[in-house]
Amino acid sequence: MLKTGGVVYSQTAEYNSPLFMVGKRDGSKRLVVDLRGINAIIAPKLIQLPKIPELIDDVTALKCQYASICDLRSGFWQISLSIHSA
Repeated sequence: MLKTGGVVYSQTAEYNSPLFMVGKRDGSKRLVVDLRGINAIIAPKLIQLPKIPELIDDVTALKCQYASICDLRSGFWQISLSIHSA
C-alpha cells in the first residue's frame, strides 16, 4: 500500500490506531486496525437515511431509459482522502 500511495507515513501522532495481523482459518493473514480509541473521540453525526420506497419513487419518477450498476468491491482503495483541520 505504501508503494501504490494507498497509505503514507504520518508526520504526527495526534490521531492513530494500532494495527496488527490476525491469522485466518486458511492460514493467510488479515490486517486489522483497532479503531475503538479514535471512535471514542469522534462526535457522531446523526442523519436520517431515506427509506427504500422513497428512493424507488424518486428513481422511477425520473423515467430513465437506462440503468447501470457499478462494482465497488475495491472502491475503498480508489477514494482519495484528505485531512482538514477544523
